[in-house]
Amino acid sequence: MPDFGGDDLDAFGGGTDLSAFGGDLDTGTDTDFGGGDFGGTSDFGGVSDFGDTSASAGVAAPLGSAMQSNMDLIMDIPIDVQIMLGSSRMQVSGLMNLNEGATIALDKKIGEPVEIMVNGRKIARGEITVLENDDTRFGVKLIEVLGTKKA
Repeated sequence: MPDFGGDDLDAFGGGTDLSAFGGDLDTGTDTDFGGGDFGGTSDFGGVSDFGDTSASAGVAAPLGSAMQSNMDLIMDIPIDVQIMLGSSRMQVSGLMNLNEGATIALDKKIGEPVEIMVNGRKIARGEITVLENDDTRFGVKLIEVLGTKKA
């Protein structure tokens, strides 16, 4: 570093005046902020020892508990599941002419497997079935679960 002509001068040729900020620069340990390290006691009502990661000192967390905790978080993430019954392609004029009671022909035939999509990705195929305990509703019976590759 270049020498600017004096040890107590700053880069602009003068000393640093800290009187407006409450005094001179002190290079020693300042006890107003809880000591010079982060491992001592704090002014917040407890010990601020960040090295102890267990819930209570001397008791080790069981192996895999962090992984199980992360899995619990992941299992609570909502996903969109869609059953693709079929699709149809038409012109805008045909769409505009649709009235209540109109039937739109789909590209799938009765009995053909439907696609099960999760967040836009095909994960399985299935067949439409009536629910056993409620014949007013239907569901999808999985007949093929696709691999982990993008389908």
